[in-house]
Formats: sequence, structure tokens, C-alpha cells
Amino acid sequence: LAVSQRETPLNEQDIITQNPTAQGNSEHVVHMVCASSAGSLPTVSEYQPWRQGQIHTERDRVWQTDMDDCCAEMQIVNLRLPDSTIGLVPGTGVSLSIRNAFISLRGNWDVTYLGLITDSGSFDLTVSGLTITTHIALKSDEMGRPTVSSTNCVANVDRATVKFHGGASWLYNLFRSFVDKALRKALEKQLCPLVTDALSDMNPQLRTLNVLAQVDKVAEIEYSMVTSPTISQAFIDLDLKGEFYNVGKHQEPPFVATPFSLPAQTTSMLYIAVSTFTVNSAGFVYNNAGALNLDITDDMIPSISPLRLNTRTFGTFIPQVNRSQPRSLLYSI
Repeated sequence: LAVSQRETPLNEQDIITQNPTAQGNSEHVVHMVCASSAGSLPTVSEYQPWRQGQIHTERDRVWQTDMDDCCAEMQIVNLRLPDSTIGLVPGTGVSLSIRNAFISLRGNWDVTYLGLITDSGSFDLTVSGLTITTHIALKSDEMGRPTVSSTNCVANVDRATVKFHGGASWLYNLFRSFVDKALRKALEKQLCPLVTDALSDMNPQLRTLNVLAQVDKVAEIEYSMVTSPTISQAFIDLDLKGEFYNVGKHQEPPFVATPFSLPAQTTSMLYIAVSTFTVNSAGFVYNNAGALNLDITDDMIPSISPLRLNTRTFGTFIPQVNRSQPRSLLYSI
């Protein structure tokens, strides 16, 4: 079974805006906890995906700070992805490119110094000109299921700015230029590892994909990948097994599949071809199960038919039948 998918680049302009004061429970929220550690600038150590309109962490996100303890809650106020493109990378997989992305966050912070001095306030964080391009390799594992991995990644952040409010923010804002520069570099450094980790986290889920489907009580079909996808500049070619088996009993047929390919065409989005091996394997399975056996008796033939299911009728074609059993009914064929 062969499937060929033609490339269609995806270019979309998406703008997601959430007002933390007007949207109530629909706000996008990030919860973070900071731990005491040496270091001068925040570095997020973990990434968690979006869930039900929010970002949550299963474990505390650890930032390296000079502070003994800190806690922050952030809300995504504005998110823009004005230029997103998906394309094909010959011999590798697909490329994902996001250019000139913009994200604005607002949050509250609470810190403790030396276990004695506490301070709190709010902040606004803006990241603009965020560009990330990654190549995603598509392969087949030993069970014929897809796997993904990042083979090349480049990230760039034009600008990252943060402004503190409340508490001793007047002091923190004196060093905003240094914080902004270090924050931008930290984001650029961590974006590609986050993409790599996110793709790696997809593989356990891909390994659970079902590649066997039951057709009826007799047969099931396996459609796992025979080889890794073949990727060109314009197409993704998938070679799938497409073999029928008896339910619960995988017995190979006494014939083998021969390679075949689709003719070169570019007028349609999707081409699907089924070889004779798939059809023949279905016939082998149903024959082994006895599903192709059919009993026919004389009472199944209309009474007005001059042809009856007896030796007299069949004796016209096979005289030996009528001579050995004259005027006898044939109960089955």
C-alpha cells in the first residue's frame, strides 16, 4: 500500500489575545517557583505544553537567582504568530519556521532575601522579533510506527524587555538594560533545546499509534510502515504494509509482495495505490476461515426455474453424475 502526499506550504497569520482582566478562567497562566541558587540571571529549566487554555508545570520550574526564594505567576496577554511556514526537506522530513513572533506577558512576583527581607510587585515582559526554524526528521521505528527528531534548529530573539512595578521596582528598573540583554540571550539559548525536548516527548505517544485494524470477525489489516518515508521537494511517499491477517493469527500467505511505485503526477493532493498483494492476502485470509465456502441447495432455486439442482440437470453437462445417481438431488455445491 503506497500513499503519496504532495506538499502544501502552510502560511497563516494567527493572533491570540487574552485580556487577564476580562477573560476570567480563559486566561493563559504560567506558575513558577524559584529556588535558592548561585547565578545572576533567570534560566528556565523545564518546559510544559499547553493544556485546556493554560500553561501548567508538573514540577517546579527552577530559576537560578541570587534570591533565597521567589514565586511568580505570569499571564499571557498577547501572542502573535504573523508568519508560520511548514515545508519539506528532501531526504529528512519537514521544516517548521516561525518568524517575527510576538508575546506579551504580565505577572506578579514575590521574593525573599536572606530569609528576612521580603518584597513583591508585578512586571510586564515583552518578547518581539522571535524567529525559530527547525528541521524535523521523520523516520520509522522497528515496529513500523513514526518517530520524530530535531536535526537542525536556529533561534533568534530581536528584543526582550521586562519592566517591574511595585516594591523596590525602582531599583530593579535601574538595571533593565542589562537584564533585557541577558534575558534575550538566555531565551535564544534555551529555545532550541525546548523544541528538541518537545519533539522527543512526542515519540512515546507515537509508539502507541495503532497499526492494526480489525475489519470484521474474520480479518484484520496491518498498515504499519515498511520503510521510513521518502521525502522529496514536493512529495512525502509512505510505503505501508497493507496485509490482511486472520484475527489473532498472523500467518504469512504462500506468496510475496512485489515492489511497485506510483506514476509521477502533480495534479492532485493525495494519491493512494493498492497492490494485488493486498487483495490476494484478503482472499487467503477469508479462504482459510471458510468464509468463501457457499452451500447451495435446490430449495434456494426459484420453483419456476427449469434448471433444478439434481443429477438429471447436471447430467446434461456431466453424464457420469446422472448414470451413477439418477434422479437424485444435489444438496450442496
